[in-house]
Amino acid sequence: MVQKQVALASKLVPSILVGSSSPMASTELHNLTEAFPDMPSPNCFSAEYDRWFCKWRRSAEATNVTDFTTAYIAADVDLFPNLHTVLKVCATRPSSTAGNERSFSSLKRLKTYLQGRNYRPCRPRNAVGPECKGAQN
Repeated sequence: MVQKQVALASKLVPSILVGSSSPMASTELHNLTEAFPDMPSPNCFSAEYDRWFCKWRRSAEATNVTDFTTAYIAADVDLFPNLHTVLKVCATRPSSTAGNERSFSSLKRLKTYLQGRNYRPCRPRNAVGPECKGAQN
């Protein structure tokens, strides 16, 4: 879901916008409006997009704006409040869940290490059986 939102929003980045042959279709604009409910005035998004498209079609600097962060900086909050919000969300949103994947990988390494050392977790004091390794009485 997040990747789909970012893929839609990437068409707002000026270098991609200018490289396309035509502006976004109305269905794409509608999908983008639904994907980002934090827009201040979603009813004006289509007109705002048209102004954004015209601004960058005429500009020679469009090829220099290649990512969400620089597009966010270029979007004036007074002229483009909805675009400003969408670009801000995309610029600050993590692009993947690599942090979660790394933590699971670390947990797997820890479990493998403990299994290799024949580690047994400690039992409660009132349990019957051998004490845990390394426990001090």
